Amino acid sequence: MVGDFVTGEKGAFSDCAQDSFTLPSRYYTDPDIYHQEMHSIFQCSWLYVGHVSDLPDVGSYLTVELVGQPILIVRSQGNELSAFFNVCQHRGHALLSGRGQLRNRIVCPYHAWCYGLEDVKDLIVDLKQSLATV
Repeated sequence: MVGDFVTGEKGAFSDCAQDSFTLPSRYYTDPDIYHQEMHSIFQCSWLYVGHVSDLPDVGSYLTVELVGQPILIVRSQGNELSAFFNVCQHRGHALLSGRGQLRNRIVCPYHAWCYGLEDVKDLIVDLKQSLATV
């Protein structure tokens, strides 16, 4: 580092925004910086995965991967949207994929463990509580 500038990399970056042209190239490729950003930014706030209209009916669901975690969003019997880790409590197998419509329960394809839509929050570990411990 020379003065306030990081040198020896593409780009120039200083503490003064008007003097900075770009971040040094390692900020785009360094695995440590990537993991720090994932933890400090993306695992600490709400992330958009779809509109409420994507899950119009009880039993509507969609799955996504966010920050390396498999997530399941489902509309429960109480007409509420809930997000959970998309894994079975028994062996950690993915419960669902893509998007679709459930009839009355989620069935794990591995050992057929069932999770009812009427009390899905009690049967699957809540995402918000789980992320609080990460």
